Amino acid sequence: METIKFSLIGKEDLKLGTSTFEVTLADGRTVVLNDIDISNLFRVNYVHPLAPIVAFLPGLSYAEIVSPLRQQIDFSRKQSMLMRVLAHGWGTETGNAKGIAITDASGNVLAEVAWDGDSEAERLGQWTSTIIVVDTLTQLRAKGSSATESLVLNKVVLECYKILK
Repeated sequence: METIKFSLIGKEDLKLGTSTFEVTLADGRTVVLNDIDISNLFRVNYVHPLAPIVAFLPGLSYAEIVSPLRQQIDFSRKQSMLMRVLAHGWGTETGNAKGIAITDASGNVLAEVAWDGDSEAERLGQWTSTIIVVDTLTQLRAKGSSATESLVLNKVVLECYKILK
């Protein structure tokens, strides 16, 4: 059994696996925690650094970039998921609220990342909770800060974590 006394943690504090373990908290309580099962983490790549793309004039609302970037996420059963988008790229204008979204085939946003300005950077969206149904067709969509802005994308990845119950 381990006693945890500090609020900050590092990678050495993470316990990978599929079992549970006991810890004693600073207030003396003993609790059971779950190992981190990394088999529940996966990534879906939409744009790879070796094949960057340009989203020409997507407009102010999310529009699909190109249909060949669609990805089928196949699950054997309905699952609760946490998802977020990691994108590397930039816009051609300095405006606000441009972004990338991964949506289902109906255009419902599963995860997104938005930013302001025109600087090249890697951007990470917030984790969003959703329920994925078997055979979910996903689309990569973009929006600019104006009707005349294009986005240059070097990388777009959907990070997913299955929530086990």
